Amino acid sequence: MLTSNDLKQIGKLLEPIQTDISGLKTDVSGLKQDMTVVKSDVKTLKKDSKTMQKDIKHIKKNQNFIVDCFEEHTVKLTKRVERIEESIGLNYSTITTTT
Repeated sequence: MLTSNDLKQIGKLLEPIQTDISGLKTDVSGLKQDMTVVKSDVKTLKKDSKTMQKDIKHIKKNQNFIVDCFEEHTVKLTKRVERIEESIGLNYSTITTTT
């Protein structure tokens, strides 16, 4: 059976452990606050990422439209030049071989 003196000695042994535990609780509390900030930042980054993805999709769509317009214009212009060359008797292949 434990005497009161034994219990006091056990209590003295537990005091540093309790102090360490209270320090750990403070550290954990700080970590929880940091995690809240990190979660908020990640949420903001996800939102920004979605916005950028939409913007990139819009830019690609516009880029494709512009390229298609230029291709269409080039095809029309090429056909026009070919008709003009044909009507005045120029042959593109003879022009490129003589120069």
